[in-house]
Order: sequence, then C-alpha cells, then structure tokens
Amino acid sequence: MANFKRKPKKNKKEEMPTYTIMLRVEDNDSIVSTTEKADSAAEAKQKAQERFSKLHKGKVITIIKTNPSK
Repeated sequence: MANFKRKPKKNKKEEMPTYTIMLRVEDNDSIVSTTEKADSAAEAKQKAQERFSKLHKGKVITIIKTNPSK
C-alpha cells in the first residue's frame, strides 16, 4: 500500500486589501466595475483611473463608488 504524506501548509502572507471600484465612462455612459489590490482606497482609485484612462483615451472617466472587498 502506498504511504501518502500530507504537504505542509504554506504560511499565508499578509495580502493587500482588495477594493471594488465602479467607474463610468462619459462617452457611452457605460458603468464598469473593477477590483484593485492596494494599501488604501485612494491608491486603488488612482490605479483604476490610470488603467481605464489608457483603455478609453480622451474620454472622461468618473469614479462612482469604492467598496472594500472581502
């Protein structure tokens, strides 16, 4: 009979908190929800704003709300 051993559990590192951010693209009035990992809500908003401004060049992007995810 085979002798199976359990793998030792890895220590989970402190992960950065995740924030869910809702954005609106002004040109076509679409609402988009995205998640970002960041130390603070302000940093998460900034990351999302930068990422979506690259996707939708020249369009105004407004942040509707930011919620911490579990």
